[in-house]
Amino acid sequence: MWGCSCAAFFSVVKRQCVGPRLSVPQKCIAMCMDRYMDSWNTVSRAYNSRLQRERANM
Repeated sequence: MWGCSCAAFFSVVKRQCVGPRLSVPQKCIAMCMDRYMDSWNTVSRAYNSRLQRERANM
């Protein structure tokens, strides 16, 4: 995760999924967290793929 700590990652997830809302059903938080993590994984795979291509072209 590009040197990102787990605590920092989950802090972002919490901020994005809960934010200022204090009473959010657990199911909504879980769905938001799943979507956020899926997005993170997609971006991470694309970034790593690009890095590998660029290293191969050096």
